[in-house]
Amino acid sequence: MGGRGASSRSNGSSKSIKGKRLLQLSEKYKVAGTGDDGKTIRIYGPKNTWANFDYTGKLLSRSEDSAFTGTLTVKDLSEMKELATLVKKPKYGTDVYIRFSELPKGGKSTNFATGEKEKGVSVYESRYNYITGNYSTYGALAGAEISHVLRGSNAYLVKGTEVGMGSDGEPVLSNAKVLKKLKRTGTSYA
Repeated sequence: MGGRGASSRSNGSSKSIKGKRLLQLSEKYKVAGTGDDGKTIRIYGPKNTWANFDYTGKLLSRSEDSAFTGTLTVKDLSEMKELATLVKKPKYGTDVYIRFSELPKGGKSTNFATGEKEKGVSVYESRYNYITGNYSTYGALAGAEISHVLRGSNAYLVKGTEVGMGSDGEPVLSNAKVLKKLKRTGTSYA
């Protein structure tokens, strides 16, 4: 999302900081996409430092040295640049969701406990892995995902307008559109 740069490797884990979805590749560096344009990547370094790169590794901007942010060293910038070149640009963006099974007719999911219609289509939030280029689910409904996987349900990458939360705490979308049928690869989807 040096991390997977010059000196260290990691399997990567995800977490959120200030609402951004991050990929932590080591104790030293974390990767987060910046903006909806998909043209830049922000890499966070030690002591609240950061640098923005394009996908070729060109440095676009960086944090100013201060007592609060610390100092980015030449070595830090070199390792961050190398990491930026490894990052996979999200083809569909990062503001997308995962849905198991086809979109319901009429654009509204059914709450199976009550039989009532939701405000839109129930989906899972997704996280994009900037190194593998895959998406994974997170948030509500972990048990339901396992059920879908065991049944062999189709998974889809979906975009739409979030209009609320479903009865199980999942996002509900209006104007949902399938972007791609996904294939399960280990614990994520490609």
